Amino acid sequence: MVSNLLGLFLSLMATFTKTGTEQGSKIVSIDLAAFVSYVIVLVFAIRPLMFWVIRQTPEGRPVKDTYIHTIMLILLGFTLFSHFFGQTVLLGPFLLGLAIPDGLPLGSAIVSKLNCFVSDVFLPVYVTTCTMRIITDEVFSMICVYILLTAIFMPLLLKFLYDPSRQYAGYQKRDLMNCTRNAELRILACIHRPDNIVAVTTLLEVSCPSRERPLIVSNNLGAVSVNVFTVISPLKSMHENICILGLDKLTSLIVMPFHRKWSIDGSIESEDNAMRTLNCNVLELAPCSVGILIDRGNLGHSLLSSKSSYSVAMIFFGGNDDREALTFAKRMVNHSKTTLTVVHFVTVGNEDDTYWDEYFFDSEILKDVKLNSKGYESVLYQEKMVKDGAQTALVIRYMVKEYDLIIVGRRHGVETPQISGLAEWSEFSELGIIGDFLASLDLNSRTSVFVVQQQKNK
Repeated sequence: MVSNLLGLFLSLMATFTKTGTEQGSKIVSIDLAAFVSYVIVLVFAIRPLMFWVIRQTPEGRPVKDTYIHTIMLILLGFTLFSHFFGQTVLLGPFLLGLAIPDGLPLGSAIVSKLNCFVSDVFLPVYVTTCTMRIITDEVFSMICVYILLTAIFMPLLLKFLYDPSRQYAGYQKRDLMNCTRNAELRILACIHRPDNIVAVTTLLEVSCPSRERPLIVSNNLGAVSVNVFTVISPLKSMHENICILGLDKLTSLIVMPFHRKWSIDGSIESEDNAMRTLNCNVLELAPCSVGILIDRGNLGHSLLSSKSSYSVAMIFFGGNDDREALTFAKRMVNHSKTTLTVVHFVTVGNEDDTYWDEYFFDSEILKDVKLNSKGYESVLYQEKMVKDGAQTALVIRYMVKEYDLIIVGRRHGVETPQISGLAEWSEFSELGIIGDFLASLDLNSRTSVFVVQQQKNK
């Protein structure tokens, strides 16, 4: 649009200048008056006429062919009008196109009627005939070089000048830790396949919404209200739809399903790398916190039975993401079937200034967990003393089979000895070091995993 408007303006100026030089200012005045009159007719006559045509078309019905044919005749008339007053023949159709409302029912109907002829027949013929009359070998070579340079540098320039992610960048705190205790928790849960439904709904259920701590995920179901959206978009830009929706709905958490699906026997049933790319893009650009849900088939099973309990573990090392994950895990304590075990991996020998800064924040968020673990059977707090990543991996291997769901943070702040060496075996960077280890096939576990990343600072 910008290119066409700029080209139209330059074409008008060049034409008026040439006419004034060759035929005098009187002819230029006549042509300019004709152009202004044409614009006035478009604004005050043609565009209202287009809206009248839309009003005459019943909702869901196509526009009558009579109206389409009439618009085509007007198009030809304005083309001759432009040519008669010394302008390019493209002027009339271009401005008429701006006067036609876009989309259904009129705009799309005209496009469907004209597109195949214009794109496949008229445009190639137009370009070919022009080049056969006006272009020498030298000019042709120069045009080729110009097209090459434009194709190389214009995308780089546009990327530098325009960042589409700015439209959904989060400039406010939109995470679980900054969500007021009695305020609604807004979660955007993404579902790609039908088998994602049970796992996602179970995760929302165990987050324990109540009237004091409602959950927004327009059906009013007690403390839970659900808004359902169906989005069809190319995978390449699907993360933009997710991020924009999360921004518009003021969500604190976006839940994404993992790209790998497990079968009942624990083997990999399917793997969609396009979904993995989508998850990575959402993690990078989301305006709030993001969680990746790894469902290994058991996530909805425990709550389906009225007599069963649901055991959740939160593996805590420290850092913003771990604190965010623990905040989400705390919400599960009030669920009648849920028991929460917070396993805090600690070590010695890493006590620099950064360590003490993180230690202060970690201690504050763990304070109520330690207190509640002494009076409530549904909350347990454990400290595991480890010296390196090998010991951490060994402890996790023993504990995974005891829980239905394990919650972890994606990043763990400062580099700590507890996870040293584990990064060398990491396969999926979007899960973080511990999340990737829990999703590994080597564990042979049916335990589902929820990996949390706190909102990135923009």
